Amino acid sequence: MEFIPPVEQMPGEPLVFWVRSASNPAMRHRVELDSYDTNGSCTCIRFAIQCAPKLERGTKGGTPATRCSHIERAYREFGKIMVRQIVDYQAEQRRKEGR
Repeated sequence: MEFIPPVEQMPGEPLVFWVRSASNPAMRHRVELDSYDTNGSCTCIRFAIQCAPKLERGTKGGTPATRCSHIERAYREFGKIMVRQIVDYQAEQRRKEGR
């Protein structure tokens, strides 16, 4: 059986993630973090039925009412990726400066 990571950034698409369903691990949802003015969008049922209609009516994004758990998990993974890139960049700068 092939291991499927819980959250996986799509190659070449830094703001798009595959997020495995907690209730059905065989299912993955596509999350796009740049949708809805950075609220994010997801292919899950909850987002389609509850969150997207609120966003389309003008509800402010970035709240539990407009984000499913898959979007939250994708944002956490994105944060980890960004922190790692910053740490690596800073280490490279120190190495270049001879520190």
